[in-house]
Amino acid sequence: MSINTTLSSLPINTTRNANGNGVMLSITITAIYNGITGIIALTINAPLAYIIITRRTLWKIPHIRLCSMCFTSIILALLYCLPYPWISSSPATSVLKIIQKPLRNFLLASFCFHLASDAVDKVVIIAFPFQYKSFVRPSIVGLNLTLVWLISLFVSFYPIISPLRRKSNVTYLTGSISEEANYHYVFYSLCIILPYSVIILCHGYLFVVALRHVRNIDYQQSKSMEELKRGRQRIIKKFRAARPLIVTSVVFLIFTVPYFVCLFIAFSLGDLPWEIRKKHLGVLMNALKASSYGLRELAFSYPAYNPFIFILFSQDLRKEIAEFLRISRKKPLLQSASTTRMTSTHLI
Repeated sequence: MSINTTLSSLPINTTRNANGNGVMLSITITAIYNGITGIIALTINAPLAYIIITRRTLWKIPHIRLCSMCFTSIILALLYCLPYPWISSSPATSVLKIIQKPLRNFLLASFCFHLASDAVDKVVIIAFPFQYKSFVRPSIVGLNLTLVWLISLFVSFYPIISPLRRKSNVTYLTGSISEEANYHYVFYSLCIILPYSVIILCHGYLFVVALRHVRNIDYQQSKSMEELKRGRQRIIKKFRAARPLIVTSVVFLIFTVPYFVCLFIAFSLGDLPWEIRKKHLGVLMNALKASSYGLRELAFSYPAYNPFIFILFSQDLRKEIAEFLRISRKKPLLQSASTTRMTSTHLI
């Protein structure tokens, strides 16, 4: 039995043998939850991406990166969340069924790399404020986002495009526990743990720099209160750019870390010999159930709420969205007035 079987099929099959109605209820609830998540993700991310693309004032590096994340969320909504009822009932050979797990992996890898890139960007802003424009040029940002997409796609879809393709009687790679476990260890180390480490290190650096500035201000007691006030205002303005990064990263960790912990437990125990594994069967089953019934959906619902955080902390986005909504409301009124004038002219 492969690791992927352990992760995906074991809890569902066990429950089906015990209570088929419980499985159908769980699938129905999951389908409803994914449907709601897909609708929210699509209705928020699609207009936001459109506004960023069509407003030149929003062609800034953080907004371009957000637009890239919006397209990732749109892909997830269209290919995973909304068609989930058909995917869950489709045969194992269907295209959507085959790309289901790689697509989920792509989403997580892409968001991790995007947030890590954003964290590095904020550190460069604060550490090298005068050299920032020379370090972070549009061409470099475009290359960075292209690499994020290509690496995420390649690593996530490697089991499909590699020679180790699934066979008719096994689930994900070759049915070999060690081969599949090795793939997942590499995937989570490269696409999850590495970006998380970068994010945490960047947060730590920002925290240290903030403490250093506060300490320098406290030491400058000889200055007037007005000068101290201006110094604090400059520091607050300087670190205000890092607030979206901190909030989005923390929320992303809250949504995804429990799911990854359960997966790590399942991988660690599932790769052990059966004699050792059966001693921890209760822990393994609880980890599998938690990841399959709740934590997985929570982790993949993050894209639906990610834009709200950026909109909350971005005055430019709020201004452009308000302007977009105002223009959208005026258009029907203008069209109605124009139609009325044309009708009146025709009658005269």
